[in-house]
Amino acid sequence: MLYPDELLPKPHYKGIDSDKLTPKSFLLRKSLNPPDPYNEEIRVDEIFDKGKELFGLSENLFGIYTLEHLKYVASKDKEKNYHSPWQVGDSVIKAEAVIFTIEENPAPIFFPVIAIHNVPFPIEKKISVQGNANPQTKKISGRIYVQHSPSKCNFWHFELRITEPDNNGEKEIKRNSTNTGDWRDEAAKSFLKFTLKIIGQRSVNDYDTPPTSLYIKD
Repeated sequence: MLYPDELLPKPHYKGIDSDKLTPKSFLLRKSLNPPDPYNEEIRVDEIFDKGKELFGLSENLFGIYTLEHLKYVASKDKEKNYHSPWQVGDSVIKAEAVIFTIEENPAPIFFPVIAIHNVPFPIEKKISVQGNANPQTKKISGRIYVQHSPSKCNFWHFELRITEPDNNGEKEIKRNSTNTGDWRDEAAKSFLKFTLKIIGQRSVNDYDTPPTSLYIKD
């Protein structure tokens, strides 16, 4: 058995513009924990690893990447470098060179791109102000994006991005390692845990497969 060649970047591929994805495009994520066989509702712990970042959440563009591909896990050996970013012009690897394992019975979760790309949402959190007994509520207008982030072993890899307004338009919100309690980070995380849990689906029937014009150079 070989690693699926259709997952690997090719020299004639180009980056995918998320703005050109259709309303019937879906992102596929592997559930982190087994679903409840008696309850269709998606739990937060299926989507998020408690100890990992929400920002940069990994997903895969569904269509050419199928349910069958969820079971393939490329080696995370740093010397192999399979999961490092791939950019147009970089060298590519062949399927027979990829070392991988098979995960038994992975469970899928689908997210409609239209619900999580270039979508505004409010971020707010009550904060204490010295000398004021009443907490104040800070509000900003954030925005969610999905961004094509191909790796050497998976061209169809996407990541979630969150931005906030700044003087130059907007900037990505990232966790500050020296200030892990940043209110924008925590508020955005709470909102997205709720949002992705609500819009996640166990299966999809009506979807678009990415056309070649989306990922093959002119």
